[in-house]
Amino acid sequence: MRRVGVRIAVLLTLAPLLGCGADYYVDSSAGADDAAGTVPSAPYRSLAKLASLRLEPGDTVHFKRGSVFRGALRFAGNGLEGEPIRLAAYGEGARPEFRGSVCPAGWQSHRGELYKTALPREQIVGDRTVNGVFACSDNGLPVRLRPAKGRLPEAPGRYAYDWDAETLYVMTPDGKPPATHRLEVAVLSPILALEGRSWLEFEDLAFAFGNRGHIRIERCRDLLFRRCASLFQGMSNNNVYLGEASRRVQFIECFLYESYSNGLTMRDGTTQCVVRGCTIVKIAGHNDCVDCHAGPTVDGKRTQLAGDANVFEGNVFGLCNENAIDITSGDHHVLRGNICYQTGQAAILIGHDADHILVENNICFESKRQGIKVGGTKEEGSRGANRVIGNLCYANARSGILVEMNDTKVFNNTIVNSAERDGLIVMKEGFGSELRNNLIAALEPPKRDGVLCMEFSGGSPTLFNVKFSHHLFYDASRPDGLLITSDYRQVPLEEYPWKYGTGESLMHADPKFRDPAADRFFLAPDSPAVDAGTDVGLPFKGKAPDIGWKELGGEAAAPAYPPFLIGDGRNDEAEVLYLWGGRATE
Repeated sequence: MRRVGVRIAVLLTLAPLLGCGADYYVDSSAGADDAAGTVPSAPYRSLAKLASLRLEPGDTVHFKRGSVFRGALRFAGNGLEGEPIRLAAYGEGARPEFRGSVCPAGWQSHRGELYKTALPREQIVGDRTVNGVFACSDNGLPVRLRPAKGRLPEAPGRYAYDWDAETLYVMTPDGKPPATHRLEVAVLSPILALEGRSWLEFEDLAFAFGNRGHIRIERCRDLLFRRCASLFQGMSNNNVYLGEASRRVQFIECFLYESYSNGLTMRDGTTQCVVRGCTIVKIAGHNDCVDCHAGPTVDGKRTQLAGDANVFEGNVFGLCNENAIDITSGDHHVLRGNICYQTGQAAILIGHDADHILVENNICFESKRQGIKVGGTKEEGSRGANRVIGNLCYANARSGILVEMNDTKVFNNTIVNSAERDGLIVMKEGFGSELRNNLIAALEPPKRDGVLCMEFSGGSPTLFNVKFSHHLFYDASRPDGLLITSDYRQVPLEEYPWKYGTGESLMHADPKFRDPAADRFFLAPDSPAVDAGTDVGLPFKGKAPDIGWKELGGEAAAPAYPPFLIGDGRNDEAEVLYLWGGRATE
């Protein structure tokens, strides 16, 4: 009996080391703050109760699915390696949702279809105005109201907030009284603020209707957000801000939608963070889906430089007015296997002081500028040495790939149907770059005369010290083979080796894609690109590498398109509702 007692004592002593934490349950509708809170049958009710707890390593807070909480998500405590503090969902239904909004009542007619109600300014936390008003229904997507151009709204779907009078004015989208809608009025920012925290995990939670940003992370390390959502953020700031030397923060399979600035911003020393398997789409105002950038320029110098070695892998980014991925600060970032589409500027931008960036196996299409732009100068801090390898860029308005940063390696890419600029462009800033095994094709007539496969803009390979070889070009409308511009003129392919000392093994031939009508630009077995490349250190089958982004039969290695892309007009609302948190099943 004495031995058994000793063993029990030892096990009790080791319990914290074995990850045995406490469980807490919170249900916004059926809970009570004076309940036990430690079993699903007696959950707590409010965020205030959670904020009063001191969580310990290994503890888990379970939020009931379908719950709606208003106000800031706050809690005390940090986890340890192997014993994180977890905040997660339980039960069935939509993700538990944390809203930075109020639903005002007491609406009165001001004149015509314009209504007003009192909104005390002490309810507005983190700003001095209301940045977002949304007309919501139970089964559809919210409609964002726009701020009035004047002092008061003059058109449907507009709002204004008078700080001095503490009054909100609204004209609903359909002109009906606000009481017939559920109006979510954004008043809180951020909803979740983490500063100096570590070893925390958030799973299957949703954040919505924040007044500025939803999630702000500063000086944190070892955080994980898995299958979380952030939607409908007010007209300022980001869904997620990550900065001040935060490290090893991961976003896995998350959904960020309808931000007004950036979906995810990284600043000021953010290092070794991971964004994987996420969908970040529809930036309602300006900027990027993901922004790994410096801060404002002060006295001619960039401030808040981003950190290094961040990874963006297997994501879907699109529907933004600037770039899907903006990497303009920090070194040794990896961009691999992402789908980037329908952007107002380049789909992927590498620039300013960023260098040693790997851009690999991405699909970039339907941008209004380049598919991939690599820019930056030594004066800005760039040292070049970026690698653009095995990407597919198609149906972009300008070039598929633009090189204006020194010492860039551009290997085994496929560029198809660049509409208004030459498919691959090298500028003088791309000094010392190397281009091998690229496939550039025009299967459709360009929208502007004179669009070729490739261009050395304002110079030549010799002037720019660029080495290039083993490319396949195709343009059925140019049987003369004049497909490259150098020294301001179109130079025949066969002249490059003896005229410039580079440009070996250049072909003009139909690449014979397997299914180009479906945007599946993989090689058929009889493609002239098969075994036609040169060894650049990448894996290959056969006698030599294939030219283009995928070896013959390499379809499985390509990024997988989701069942349908948001923005294609087929069933966008159902897709957003599903990704938001299970509100729709199809």
